[in-house]
Amino acid sequence: MELNVNAAIIEPNHDNLLVLNEDDTVNDSEMYAIKGYAYSGGGRRVIRVEVTLDDGATWQLAHIIYHEKPSAYGKMWCWVHYELVVPVSSLLRAREVCVRAWDSSMNLMPESPTWNVMGMMNNPWYRVKIHHEQDTNTLRFEHPTQAGNQKGGWMTKERIMTNENEEPIRSKKLQVESVDTSSAETPKPGLTADELSELPLISADEVAKHNTKDSCWFICRGLVYDATPFLDEHPGGATSILLCGGTDCTDEFESIHSTKAWQMLKKYCIGRCPSTDDDTGTSDTASSSADHEETDVALKGATKVPIVLISREVVSHDARIFKFALPAKDLRLGLPVGNHVFLYAQINGKTVVRAYTPISSESDEDRGFVSFLIKIYFAGDNPVHPEGGVFSQYLDGLHLGQQIQIKGPLGHFTYYGDGNFSLEATNFHATKFGFIAGGTGITPVYQVMRAILENAKDQTKVALIYCVRSERDLLLRKELETLQKLRPSQCRIFYTLSDLEQLDRNDPVVRGWAYGKSRLNFAMVKNIIGSDADHVGMCGPDGLIEYACKPALLKLNYDLKTQTTVF
Repeated sequence: MELNVNAAIIEPNHDNLLVLNEDDTVNDSEMYAIKGYAYSGGGRRVIRVEVTLDDGATWQLAHIIYHEKPSAYGKMWCWVHYELVVPVSSLLRAREVCVRAWDSSMNLMPESPTWNVMGMMNNPWYRVKIHHEQDTNTLRFEHPTQAGNQKGGWMTKERIMTNENEEPIRSKKLQVESVDTSSAETPKPGLTADELSELPLISADEVAKHNTKDSCWFICRGLVYDATPFLDEHPGGATSILLCGGTDCTDEFESIHSTKAWQMLKKYCIGRCPSTDDDTGTSDTASSSADHEETDVALKGATKVPIVLISREVVSHDARIFKFALPAKDLRLGLPVGNHVFLYAQINGKTVVRAYTPISSESDEDRGFVSFLIKIYFAGDNPVHPEGGVFSQYLDGLHLGQQIQIKGPLGHFTYYGDGNFSLEATNFHATKFGFIAGGTGITPVYQVMRAILENAKDQTKVALIYCVRSERDLLLRKELETLQKLRPSQCRIFYTLSDLEQLDRNDPVVRGWAYGKSRLNFAMVKNIIGSDADHVGMCGPDGLIEYACKPALLKLNYDLKTQTTVF
């Protein structure tokens, strides 16, 4: 029979649970067997089965178990079984288990299905999702569907979450923050043509009147939304929405938000805006020197401000410090400690926006300029996103004297000094902060640590865990250790290198490293930060935050809503 090549996962089965150690200290000596079957049509032999735990960035070769010998004509008709043993720690870090197979004609299972009326003969990668349950030490596995009339499976959920006339949208599991999406079609809120035609017309002038916390409207792609009821729920804090209140924020929304955010928009749509000219909204640029005579800060809230590149410093193989001149040399940036800014650039005819935290300060010695430590996502470095980071590569190619734009401040966490800070406009006090950072997520953490440790009167204690792959990826290490030397009794810093867990424990590199030698785990958080911090700030990849930081903090009885911040 002429079937196409196909493979499926048997173990873990649907809704199987994997209970981890009570102390959450999973290591690579604990193993788990992934099993399944594969077949092809026409008597073609299945010659290869591969499994990925990172959505195709890397693949591991599974062992194939054959149940027959080739016929006299070289044909093989039986299904085969396969098995791959992986560390439990790799499942803890993964979001999906995917399998693909080859046959002897070099036919390969594609990544995504091809739509057809009957839905038959499709053979995309078989995907089993991994859910990290709320008890923090259990993994639950979910198959795409169930056999027969049984209910369950993640494909059913995705169908419900999307518009009923759309193909289910599957998001990439490996995310690069600054990926070029200029050529991709932007998702749309799920409104039908009839629903759109029934929406009232609202002028841009009317929208501009609604720019407060009591009534916050904005325009996106010609539609008007009332964000007022969502202000307190926004993961990025109310400030970032209020900054766009009364304006057209299409550029910001398209550059920063995910498909899920687009799907949520429908609930808040209240009208159509027939025209939004650049003189209304976030496209305004502060270019008049008179604007800066009223104050000594550069940031102008919802107005974009031009900044000019004056230096570029290479600090590692993929990180740079970009120094920009502010519109006047006597200006401070005007960024509260713990806040961030938006940077804007015109790239390939489209406005691209990214959020960054400066590493320069508000001190007199930093007047007139702002500096950013930025990781460059080069094209070809990540097979999932071969185009690389559109914004970071653009910055890396800027010539001295070229201009981009800045807007802010934004942020839901602000540090005022002496342990006093606010979270979503509610004031708190801390005698000890814990921080967990990954990669360039060190920048907002460094900003707060510097404000504390450079102030001799501030007695607040800080404990930092900095997670990177290798020692060369430790950015701002010299600056961090300089801060620690200023106040050694108040500051504790711990580095951990995930690449070391791949090496033998007797390797000279491993033996010579005095800090962590694996990915972040519960033991590190317990020993370095402990359960006595008043507040814990986190910044880094989603996987680090969701599957390592938060579970560990929950286990230490932290309230994630009031005692933690994701910068």
